[in-house]
Amino acid sequence: MRKAKRILSPILAVLFLLSLLPVSLLGATEKVEAQFDQEYDAVYTFSEGIALVENGGLYGYVDSSGVSVTQLIYAGGGQFSGGFGSLQWNGKWGYVNSNGVAVTAFVYDEAGPFSEDLANVKSAGEWGYIDQYGNVTISFAYDTADPFIDDLARVSKENKYGFITNKEFVVIPLVYDGASLFSPVSELAWVWQDNKMGLIDKSGEFVIPLSLDYKYTFLDAFAGDLWLVRDNYDGQYGFINKTGAEVGFGAYEWIGNLYGGKAWFKKDDGYGIVSLTFSNTARLADLTVSSGALSPAFAPEETSYTVSVPNAVSSIDLTATVADYASIKGAGSHSLNVGENEINIIVTSEDGTASETYTVIVTRAAADTSSGDDNSGNTVTTPAGQPPVINPDGSSTLPGGGTVATADGARIAVPAGATIDKDGNVAIPADKEAKGALSEGVSATFPGGSIINNEGLVIVGTGVAGSGAKAEVALSGGAAIAAPAGSVIGDGAIRLPLDGSAGKITYLEADGTVGEIEIQPGYAVEIVSPDLPGTSGLEIFFNSPAIRFDIGQTGYQAKGEAKEAQSPAFIENGRTYLGVRDIGNALGGEIAWDRASNTASLSKNGITVLATVGQGYIRVIGKDGVERREPIDTPALNRDGRVYLPSRAILGAFGYSVAWDGASRSVSVTR
Repeated sequence: MRKAKRILSPILAVLFLLSLLPVSLLGATEKVEAQFDQEYDAVYTFSEGIALVENGGLYGYVDSSGVSVTQLIYAGGGQFSGGFGSLQWNGKWGYVNSNGVAVTAFVYDEAGPFSEDLANVKSAGEWGYIDQYGNVTISFAYDTADPFIDDLARVSKENKYGFITNKEFVVIPLVYDGASLFSPVSELAWVWQDNKMGLIDKSGEFVIPLSLDYKYTFLDAFAGDLWLVRDNYDGQYGFINKTGAEVGFGAYEWIGNLYGGKAWFKKDDGYGIVSLTFSNTARLADLTVSSGALSPAFAPEETSYTVSVPNAVSSIDLTATVADYASIKGAGSHSLNVGENEINIIVTSEDGTASETYTVIVTRAAADTSSGDDNSGNTVTTPAGQPPVINPDGSSTLPGGGTVATADGARIAVPAGATIDKDGNVAIPADKEAKGALSEGVSATFPGGSIINNEGLVIVGTGVAGSGAKAEVALSGGAAIAAPAGSVIGDGAIRLPLDGSAGKITYLEADGTVGEIEIQPGYAVEIVSPDLPGTSGLEIFFNSPAIRFDIGQTGYQAKGEAKEAQSPAFIENGRTYLGVRDIGNALGGEIAWDRASNTASLSKNGITVLATVGQGYIRVIGKDGVERREPIDTPALNRDGRVYLPSRAILGAFGYSVAWDGASRSVSVTR
């Protein structure tokens, strides 16, 4: 009886990362020697006690004793991984378990290995991910998609690469022309863009900015943070380290893959093993700054420095070079606030056993009379010949007034005598007023005493001697609001103060009709024009609280009024559940129920949340139409024909906050 064929690599090593790629892309895995009674043309590498076998161009699986796991009827197959193997049937791929039972349909164009409970599969020209039951957990939206390794997977779309988690959260945006896999030791990866190369960590932060010339094909990452690469220009093999320096180029005709600090190589038609050794030095070789000067002058053993820069310098670049192939974090460009800014550069030795922190304190001077900066990110423009006057306390006065352009796009004309304190807050004199455009089609007049704070928000003042003057805000389409002292205006909203007394708010709708709202004692109010600039009406939010549900009660409070609930709120597994229709009615949103998929949907202000009974996540579709998944630790429930949702997760998706009061056993919802 013919034995299984044996085919060995001439260097006895196979690239581990290639074994993770879809067999439909690579062909079969490495063939190995095996002793079976059954005759096969080939037996491939055993994994998890199961091997792929081939006979007459047909594939199947056997266990280590030679017993068939599946019939030998498939057109292709892949290595077992994560308890499952991929097989091709009628031109499509699917998965079987260790008993040879199909766990998914054979519907995929290509199929990768199961890794961290998910498999990367291709359908209709796009890649996505499925679980062991064939459920799509990450939508088919990518041009390429790798298996998950340490909770991250490399994906690409429209020739741009990034990394996602197994919840489809984009950790590193898809903006790069290419990316290597993360090193298993340093947890760093190379990325390249516009023929420049940089090094990032798993949060996407640059360890080396996009500053190195990109000319390599990345083959593997070794312990000690050397990446095995091939020079695309001359074909030479070698390594690059975490600083981008080349190591070992020109010494070998070919370098292969072997972990444990050693690598196979070919030289002069012979093969051998090279041992990779790494430095334990954690020192900078040089440090320079783009503005000012280091004090004291740089020395490798000195780790603390100061730098002084004028107010006009809003950012500084720190350029650091390392000794003995160490790695660095914290160098590069840093934005500066007025005053002291602490910047830390962390140096880690090549072997990862030592680290050193270099600290640079950069002091940015306060604004002078020639500066248009109010120390906050707002920009102040003054009339020609009437610059700001610096006061002894560090504030400045505008003798001729001027214009304040806030970070969110508002432009407010302030009168003569307005002041700017050292934190960037602009104050309007009590006997004068300010006028401006908050955005396109939205204008306002602010009474004396108003403040444009260092976040670009306007806090309405009281006018002369607390006269009770109000800010007048005109919205496009004719709607108008009078905002009393203490109101906060900005970010498309007007927040009225909480004064503890009952009253009414009267406002003019865009269509000219007058609206009136009863305010109960102790309730703050937020008025929002949802589509600024635009002509739509106003929306009112009550903040202290807007809604209150009492556990076990068949009623709830909304905007200070008693409402009837369809079903009482209850607590299960430490989480509060509310009826889906009660949530929808309380929010004033649209409710829908899909019986076929057991899915409830809530829609409000252009946001839709879908919750499926028993599912561990909710789907949130934002105003931009983009869908994302948010994990929840307690799924939606169906009790006696009524659907209940976990309150905190659902309401949080609409921008509401949920608070639990143990004394009253109630849930308060605020915005």
